[in-house]
Formats: sequence, C-alpha cells, structure tokens
Amino acid sequence: MVAMAPEHLKEERARLGLSQQGLADLLNDKLGRRFDKARVSKWESGKEDVPSLVALCMRTPEVVTRTLCIAVANQKGGVGKTTSSLNLGYALAAAGNPTLVVDLDQQCNATISVGQSPIDNDATGHTLYHAMLHGKPVIDAIHPVKDAKGLDVLGNGQFMARFEIEAVSAIERERLLARTLKPVLDRYRFIIIDCPPSMSIATTNALFFVDWVLIPTQTEALSVTGIPLLLSHIELIAAAANPDLRVLGILPTMFKARNRTDQYWFEYIENQYGQTYTVFPPVPQTTAYPTSVDAQRIAFEMVPEAKGLESYGVVAERLVEIARLKREAMHG
Repeated sequence: MVAMAPEHLKEERARLGLSQQGLADLLNDKLGRRFDKARVSKWESGKEDVPSLVALCMRTPEVVTRTLCIAVANQKGGVGKTTSSLNLGYALAAAGNPTLVVDLDQQCNATISVGQSPIDNDATGHTLYHAMLHGKPVIDAIHPVKDAKGLDVLGNGQFMARFEIEAVSAIERERLLARTLKPVLDRYRFIIIDCPPSMSIATTNALFFVDWVLIPTQTEALSVTGIPLLLSHIELIAAAANPDLRVLGILPTMFKARNRTDQYWFEYIENQYGQTYTVFPPVPQTTAYPTSVDAQRIAFEMVPEAKGLESYGVVAERLVEIARLKREAMHG
C-alpha cells in the first residue's frame, strides 16, 4: 500500500475547512491519540510519513454494494489471530466503516477479549453456535464494543466445542455460517471471521463464505511450516466452491527484530511467498497486546502508540482499497 501523499493530506484538510491544529484535534478525538499541529505539519511537508490509520480516517468511507468478508486463519494456535481480527476491525471502524468481528473459535478468545462471558452467553443462548445450529436469531448474539464506535462482535460460548460433532449431520454443513450471517450482511461494510486453529468444519465454513484470507504467523518454524497446508486448503475450496476466495496476504506477528531466528523466518516468508502474496509489515512482540486482553479492551483503543499497530493500519488500507476497486468495477 502506497503511503498517503503529503499534498493529498493537505487537500483533504482544506476540504474539511480545518487548520493543522483542527485536524490534529479531529484525529485525536477519533483515534485517542495525542497529535499536535507540529506533527500534522511534518506530515504535510513530507518530513514524516502519514500513518496508515490517519490516511484511513482522511478517506471518505467507501460505499460498497457488497460486504467485504475476511477470514483470519492459520492452523497453528497462538499466532495472533484474535489480536489481528480485533485490531484490524478497530482500524476499519475508526475510519468510518461499520465492521463486525465474528468469533468462530471454541476458545472464545475474541468474545472474552471484549468483556463478554462465554458462560453467560451459553446461558442465554445468545451465541454464534446457537444461531448456526439451533435457529436462534443471530442479531441477539451481536454486541457493540465499548469505546470502539462502529465495531461489533458476534460472540460465542463454550458450547461451540460441540459444533464439530453436531455439524457433521447438518444439511450443507459447509454453508452454516453463510446462512447465519445473511440477515446482518447489510449492516456492515466489513466482516472479519476469527477462525479456530485447525482445518475444521468451522474453518471450512469461513472459507466457503469469505472473499479474502489473512494469514497471521509467528516468525518461527511451527507457524511458518503450517502455511502450505492452509494455502492448499484455500486453493481447493476456491476451485470447488468459492471462486471469489483469495489470499489477502501474510502478516508476521510477535516479531523480535534482534532475534536471529525471527530474522531468518521473516526472510524465509518474504523469499518463499513474497513473489506471489503480499507480506505485510511485521507486528513486533510487545506487552501491549496481552495487557489489553487482560483489560478486556482492544490495543488500538487502549494503547494507541503500541508498536505494530501501524501494520494493522496497512492491512486495513488494503481492504479499503479493494472495496473501492470493487465498487468502481461494478459501476464502470
């Protein structure tokens, strides 16, 4: 993604009728940052690159004729799928795009990370599991995320652990998620599916439904060597059932720049996949992400200066660009 040109930022500020300080105040209000007039001046002069999230917020939100759906998937656990889903969702929502994060994982990490209780969700029947297999209204399981305007989470519960067994006998079991989400598609510009760490029926449901797949991976052997199996699974489903399915890119996570092993595997990812797929800027390892989970808040909102958040802004920019190109293609 090409960074926003300084002259374009200045043009957008003029269009809004804002001074440099006025633009800083607007961005601070939307993003929880502490930008000032001097920082805006550096962006407009080209002394500093315009941050991806700022560029997103300066765009007019895309009017899309079809919701863009993204699966965040890797068969390896602990690679940052939930962190990536929630922070990417926050970046898109902060830029004025109504976004839904769907917790498809029986571990319910996305649900817990925004302050919901899987046990309470099961008690009320307000979960994705109940909506997919027991006909409960999906809208009842969707809740807005506190301090994240425009971002909702479709929560889950511990009963999701039963899904793989119960779904086996379901009619068109690979399309349970698509049927469940159909009633709420028009509410959102983007839907992000936080997938379980396996090539399961649940993950297959996501791949039957979405347009794009984002692959987070740690820069270590066990995570990286699992990528070919996922790519093979994506290729198979694209050929057999979902011709619109594409790989958005690979997102290295928990990257330790001074660690030789991390450097080796990051270079391996770039050399092995960089010619075919986008390799996004790596997300460094930092305590900001586990700290935000403990606080049941999203890092982008809680620690807006955390290392690596710019990477999620770059992914969000790419998705907004895809939405723009899709709209232009449909309308000539």
